[in-house]
Amino acid sequence: MAREKEVTYVDETTLRQAKQDLEVVPQGKILVRLLAIISAGRGKTILETSDFLMVTRQSVYFWIKKYKKEGLSGLYDRPKGHPQKRLKAQHEKQIKKWLDQTKGPHGGPFHWTIDKLKVAIEDQFGVVLSRSWVGVLVHQWGFRSKVPRPKHAGSDQAAQQAFKKTS
Repeated sequence: MAREKEVTYVDETTLRQAKQDLEVVPQGKILVRLLAIISAGRGKTILETSDFLMVTRQSVYFWIKKYKKEGLSGLYDRPKGHPQKRLKAQHEKQIKKWLDQTKGPHGGPFHWTIDKLKVAIEDQFGVVLSRSWVGVLVHQWGFRSKVPRPKHAGSDQAAQQAFKKTS
């Protein structure tokens, strides 16, 4: 069973207000939305309006509903919102200094790992980050993990040195 659509009839006052707002709004998106409301108020069907403006009919329904409820401010896009950084710039600067100088939070020499860095961030700044995110940040800051050079247990060092000298 289909759900009932809200009645989107545009009355005279809404139509008049949309026309007035159309004259003062400089943004193109908002103009299209106001034109959709005006078109629906002049007797065009929602389908005709949506076809002409090349948008979905659901968008036209939504714009009319928001305009009736909130006026012109209802037609503006809401901020998308991005998650705020949990580490402040000064904290990031301090962590980069730790990594660059290979010193620990208390100033002594230190060999950093992702796990140790994660714990130090929690202890020093009270910011809880996942292990993987700490790794991503370290990579973004331009640091790389130290990886030991592999050496085979049965390799002959003298033979390797001789090979290097001859090649």
